[in-house]
Parts: sequence; structure tokens; C-alpha cells
Amino acid sequence: MRSRTAVLLSVLLLLAGCIAVKNYGVYWGTGTLDPALAGTWASTRAENGGSSVTFTAEDDNMYRMHFANGGNDKFVRTLKVADSTYLMTKLNPEDEGGTLIAYVIEGEDLAFFAPNRDKQKDFLKRYPTIPFSITKTTFTIEELTPETMKWLTKITKEPEWWIQIQRFTREK
Repeated sequence: MRSRTAVLLSVLLLLAGCIAVKNYGVYWGTGTLDPALAGTWASTRAENGGSSVTFTAEDDNMYRMHFANGGNDKFVRTLKVADSTYLMTKLNPEDEGGTLIAYVIEGEDLAFFAPNRDKQKDFLKRYPTIPFSITKTTFTIEELTPETMKWLTKITKEPEWWIQIQRFTREK
């Protein structure tokens, strides 16, 4: 029971650390499948109770992301922003929005990143007019538009605003 609770907590923290997007707009339709994601990835954190995440093609342009030890499955497409790649996730394919998770695949490792809350005050001082809603616990984009994409491109290129929130290794 303790390991299941730890896994559920880690999934909640993972999703809480991501960027909420209320409406993906036209960008959901431009999302693609990253073939490198396909398969099962095991958590590298012992406190996650051996959690794993599996990406299975739902159709030609969307994955189903499943956490083995809990949490709701998500429907996923990838979105390139500058030199970074994001998972656009939805609970249901018909939903307008979901969560945006930055990720990197290096060899057999998959890492998820989110805005670094410890740098939030510095971020708001530097970018007081950013068209995102930023509170103590959330980073929200109302709609992905060309303007919000410009901002996302800008901050994507600045690694000091990001923190790794989860790491996985490809299962053989």
C-alpha cells in the first residue's frame, strides 16, 4: 500500500509541476508521434516504488500514456518548440486542453521537466508581461496561440527556468 501511495503521489506531483493548457488551439492538430517514446520506461527513483510509464500508439498521430501504478491514462502528441520537445497530454482526445510536459530523451533515458517554482519570483520580474497565469502552485496558458508560442519558445531556450521532475530508463 505504501508503494502505491508513493507512486500516486509522484504522478500527482509530476502533473502538478507541468504547464496547464486550457486550449491547445490549432497546435493539437499539428502534434506528432515521437517514435522514440514508444515502449515502456521504468522510473529511476526508488521512492516511486518501481513506477513505469508506457507509450502505446493509439492511432497514427497519438499515444496513450499509461502509468503502471496509478493515475489516469493520457492521450499524447508531441510538440516541437525551438530546440525542445513537449508532450501535449489530454485525459480524453475530445478535450480542448490538458498539460504540457517538456521532455528529453538521451540514449535510453527519458526525463520530464517543468517550470522551476523556486525561480518563480525571478521569472516574473524578468517577464512581467508574459501571457501566462502564474500562481504559487500553477503555471497556466489559456490557449496556445502564435503569441503564447513565441513566449514558450523564448523561455524554452533558458534552462535556468526548468527543473527535472521525473526520470525513466527504457525497459529492455
